[in-house]
Amino acid sequence: FLGAKYVTLCVFIGFGARFQPMRRLFPRPSNGAWTRWTQVKSWAIKTPPAQSARTRWGGWYGWAAEHYWQLSDKMQASLDKNRIWQVLASKTGMKPGQLVLGVAEGTILCKVSFPIWGPLELWIIMNVLRRRRRQTADLYEEYSRAAEA
Repeated sequence: FLGAKYVTLCVFIGFGARFQPMRRLFPRPSNGAWTRWTQVKSWAIKTPPAQSARTRWGGWYGWAAEHYWQLSDKMQASLDKNRIWQVLASKTGMKPGQLVLGVAEGTILCKVSFPIWGPLELWIIMNVLRRRRRQTADLYEEYSRAAEA
């Protein structure tokens, strides 16, 4: 189970580094321009656009988006200077800050979605082991019959 867990973590990290799903969930606020995402949010809530995002979403979405962008900008600025991330980013063809944020996003996505994929992986592993045990028991019976004959 532990090996499968780390393989899944690597897959989520690769997915996060490539697609950066949290950046799509929390788009950077634009300067007064209405993006498609803000139109969808305002339509879903049915409130006038003059209200702030904190008021429309009950506070959590605006707070999360502000803190996400503040921390991501801070992390990106500090890691753009890091030599190890620069080398790794040049090998993958990405900017160092984007690569680091993608790795962080993939890790968060993996941890948040564990209640979904964890039991599924455990069930698959248990079925594979059960099938292997049945095959081993069948072989043992065949060898026992062959030895008796």
